[in-house]
Amino acid sequence: MTIITLELSPELKQKLRESIACRDTQSIQQLLEYRLCTNGRSIAGTNIYSIER
Repeated sequence: MTIITLELSPELKQKLRESIACRDTQSIQQLLEYRLCTNGRSIAGTNIYSIER
């Protein structure tokens, strides 16, 4: 199993919580993709705080 930890702004955390509560999987996916791709970096870039396997 791989665990990816992201640092999220308070606003993004709130939007993510709301999307989870509404079971809005499309919105959850979009919010996470936005965070992973911020500043033009992908999951392979430096936006990831830590990865554990």
